[in-house]
Amino acid sequence: MGMKPSAQGDADTSGLSPEQIETMFAAAFAQQRPFDNHQAVCLVMVRAEGGGWPRNPPAHALAAFAEWTDLPVLQGSSCAFGLYDVHPVVIYSGARAMLYSIRIENIARDGTVTFWGNATFGNLGAKGAEFVLRRRGNGWRADATGVSAIS
Repeated sequence: MGMKPSAQGDADTSGLSPEQIETMFAAAFAQQRPFDNHQAVCLVMVRAEGGGWPRNPPAHALAAFAEWTDLPVLQGSSCAFGLYDVHPVVIYSGARAMLYSIRIENIARDGTVTFWGNATFGNLGAKGAEFVLRRRGNGWRADATGVSAIS
């Protein structure tokens, strides 16, 4: 039996700019940096509407993330939970990975986005927080709401 990929298909990025997506992934990265035993990073995007299925983020998000880590940055479809569903791994190599996800809860008409940024390092190992993404000058800033989860 093969491993089930952590994401399938490409994310719906309508209503989101590349800068917004990259700022959300930066918030997820801030939850927990990869541990010394991680050999790769995997990225997933989820939109709450439409079933909330994990999808692959656009290539620009992987490129931006690659500037924050020396590890290979992969689409979620390249990763799965490994032996006994304990740790995220790269499907083709079995290398241990850190899985970063953003879950978009709401996009307001003014461009404000409510989302969760998560770092998952095991089936009972994750850190996440809820954020509101707001326009600040020429860019975007993710402000924590104070709601968080640790597993």
